[in-house]
Amino acid sequence: MQFIAFKTFPLDQDLSQLNRALTESGVPHRITEEQGQQCLWLPADDEGRVSVALSELVDSGLRGELNTPPPREFVRGPRGPSALDVLKRAPVTLVTLILGALGFVAVGWLRSDAVFHALSFLPPEQIVSSGQLYRFITPAFFHFSEMHFLFNALWVYLIGSTIELYWGWRRSALLFVLLAVVSNTLQYIVSGEIYFGGLSGVVYGYMGFIGVAYGVFKVRQLAVASGIFFFAVLSLVLGFAGVLDWMTGARIAHWAHLGGFASGVIAAFLYFSFYRPTRSI
Repeated sequence: MQFIAFKTFPLDQDLSQLNRALTESGVPHRITEEQGQQCLWLPADDEGRVSVALSELVDSGLRGELNTPPPREFVRGPRGPSALDVLKRAPVTLVTLILGALGFVAVGWLRSDAVFHALSFLPPEQIVSSGQLYRFITPAFFHFSEMHFLFNALWVYLIGSTIELYWGWRRSALLFVLLAVVSNTLQYIVSGEIYFGGLSGVVYGYMGFIGVAYGVFKVRQLAVASGIFFFAVLSLVLGFAGVLDWMTGARIAHWAHLGGFASGVIAAFLYFSFYRPTRSI
């Protein structure tokens, strides 16, 4: 199913009636923030356009006429966009998943020491003096087992794409860089080792960000699951208590998790304290 940007609305316009009308009618849709406006995405027909019946349903929803029958093609239609549709509109998430997969193939599957040492973390002063600033970020793409990559990839897709579709790719890219740099740097400073990697620090950062955005500032577009924030906190506690290392038999980069989580929480507080959506749906 192909989705297209159908209509934009001011950020302060309440679209709750429209959202409810489309949801009750079983119409797959998504409302995101695009360039300072709310954007309504709807499924396109075979000619790449929104049908007249669906357009009329949108108008009825805006007027609050919730009893309008849904267009026939959506009475039993799917409830939301496919993963491919989401990734087409979330390039940062897509690139992150691709690079994470390549990192797993190179380091986890092929066991390439050359790739690892070319991209691994180094003392920060050495990274800066050599101009190899990418090393602050690249360890995030290393994955040492299938489960390590798949677990992180699932969370990146679920939470990272939600943030990106709401926030836009530019701010999402900046958030990713912040989370990767802080989590990798803190892990090195505390442990003194370069043998670590993975997107977990970024994932914990996403959890912290989305937990504050929805839990504190009530940004409903970022309501993935109410328990994510508490899951992250519990996992951090179990990690530092040594429980997760014992259960997995692996040495987990807990300081990277803490650095990412704290960065995500702080980023959300700073952003939404200065910019608060007037209404959210």
